[in-house]
Parts: sequence; C-alpha cells; structure tokens
Amino acid sequence: MEKKEIARLALIAVIIAGVFIGIAFVQTEKLKKSIQGIEINTREKMGSFNQSFQKRFDELTKKNEKLGKEIEAFDKKIENFYQWLYDGRYDSAPFLINYSQIEELKNLTTVIYVKGNYQWKWISVFKGERFEEKGEEKDVIGRGTGIFINNYLLTAAHVVNDEEKEEETKEENYYSKYWEKWTVKEIFFIHNGERMEAKRVFLNETVDVALLEVPKELRIPKRITKGNDSQVNVGNFLYQVGSLGLEGLRISEEEIGTPVIYIQEGIIGTTTPLTYIKEKEMPWEEPFPWDPVNLLSVTTGGKPGDSGGMIVAFRDGQPELIGMIVGGMGEKVAFAIKISVIEKTLSEAGLEIFK
Repeated sequence: MEKKEIARLALIAVIIAGVFIGIAFVQTEKLKKSIQGIEINTREKMGSFNQSFQKRFDELTKKNEKLGKEIEAFDKKIENFYQWLYDGRYDSAPFLINYSQIEELKNLTTVIYVKGNYQWKWISVFKGERFEEKGEEKDVIGRGTGIFINNYLLTAAHVVNDEEKEEETKEENYYSKYWEKWTVKEIFFIHNGERMEAKRVFLNETVDVALLEVPKELRIPKRITKGNDSQVNVGNFLYQVGSLGLEGLRISEEEIGTPVIYIQEGIIGTTTPLTYIKEKEMPWEEPFPWDPVNLLSVTTGGKPGDSGGMIVAFRDGQPELIGMIVGGMGEKVAFAIKISVIEKTLSEAGLEIFK
C-alpha cells in the first residue's frame, strides 16, 4: 500500500477516535450532571425525610411520655383498687370471695328438728250459745336452723323452746278464747346421715338465743370466725345461711326427708336501732318480739326455717359471723340478732363459746 493511502487511513482513524472521545466526553459530562442531580435530589429528599422522621420521632416521644403517664396513673388506680379491696373493712361486693368457702358455710350449719307434743283448744260464746273445738293431741316435729360452734349448736330460742299461749277476744254478744301448747320432747339433727341428739344448755327467750350441746364424738373440722357487728355499714355484702322448712308447720317423723341448707345473698339494710318498727303496722298479731336495739336489718328476707341461721359478712374476702337470723318481714327484710348481743348474753351465763 502506498504511503499516502496509509496516511489517509491513519487520519481517518484519528478523526473517528476523536469523534468517539468527544461523544464519550459529552456523555460523561451528562452522566456527571445526572449524578449531581441525583445527589442533589437525594440530599433534598433525605433532608425532607430526616425532617419528617425527626418530627414523627418527636411526636412518638411525646405520645410515649403521655402513655407513660397514663400507665403510671393506671398503676396508681390498680394500687388504690387493691388497697380498697384489702382495706381491713367489710366488703361491699363479692370480688374476693373464694366460692369453695360457701360449701364450708353449709357444713357449719344444720337443720334442727324439734319433736314435741302439740295440743290446742278453741272456745267461743255467741249470744249465750257456747261452741268448743279441741284439736287432737299428738307428737309432731318442727324445724329451724343451727350454727356449729365447737361442741355446741347456736340457734334461736323460739326454735327449741316450750310454748303456751292464749288469745282472748271480747266484743258485744261475742267472746272467744284460743289456747295452744307446745312441749318439747326431743331435739335432734342429722349429720352424715346419722341422727344425733342435741340438749338444751341455755335458753334466753327475751333475747331469742339458745345453745344446744351436741355429742362429744362429733368433730366439726372448722368454725366460723366471729365478726364485729359494730364495724358493718349499710350496703356491706353478706350471705344468709338457712334451712328450707317451716318451724311453725308441724310434720311427722315420716315427713322429715333430707335436710337442705341453702344460701341467699343480700346486703346490710340498716345498722341503726330499729325502734321505728314498733310504731308501724307489723305482720305479727302480738307485739314485736325482739328489742330493736339488738337487731341488724338485712335484705335477704326471713323465711320459715331460717331462724337460727347465720348472717355472714366478708372482710377482705374472709367470712365472719355478724348475726343470727330470727325473723323477717316480707321477701326483702330479715332481722338478725347481732353477734355482740349473742356473745354478751352467753357470757353473762358463763358460756364463752367463741374463745
């Protein structure tokens, strides 16, 4: 090849290389500008992101501080709630009650059966004409409730006492007289299917408290804690433990059946002396049988058969005996002799059964 041709080709090659180098340079500059733009955009976005992140972080920090204060306040409420629950006072709600304790209360209570002789007579005279009716004298059984305390049964006196009463009515051209007598012959209860005798060792009809001695071989594994009726307040939660039966309804030996202890919840209705009830019309024909100062009023209602049953309040979830049921007025009002009155009455007779 001639030298001129080679030179020409070399020149072309140089020109082509220069073109490519120029293109590469232009592209490189564009790439640099693009990268710079990306960097600027990235910095701007990162700056904006950092600002947003910092703002969000600050917001979350404030929320976290607020949440921390709310948790602290909630913890304080929980602490106050537990202090309220375990405050050493009688409970106003059954939050802390272990319901296995309810069965234990049943085991500390029994149906008392009172076998006795019952007779009655009614005489009337109307315009000079005399009428007379006499009931058949017979042995029948009445029922009530008793509370096991050591080797005794605590109950109401009217459940186990002898009774004789007369009622006279005198009007113009009319006279009537009703007489009835109830003489107790045997007192017993059924424990684990076995009939056991109980003997009267104390009876106070004025206060309506009686104490029965049970067989020495009978061992009750636990006893109810004696409470303090001066510390109960209106609204305190309680249980009444009684028996389904009618102490006023006489039955035969064949009608005894299976003793049933039941529990009913209520609250303290009033702790003040119930002197007002003497001024009201009451469901009893005779005068109100109890000294109102000795009574608590509860909302369980006193049903026949409940007499002698326990009124139990709860102190920090633990049951305490605060009274003994003796009567009622309707479905929502029951009367209980205060445990302090019971203890004082027994103590004056030399009976310290709660020690």
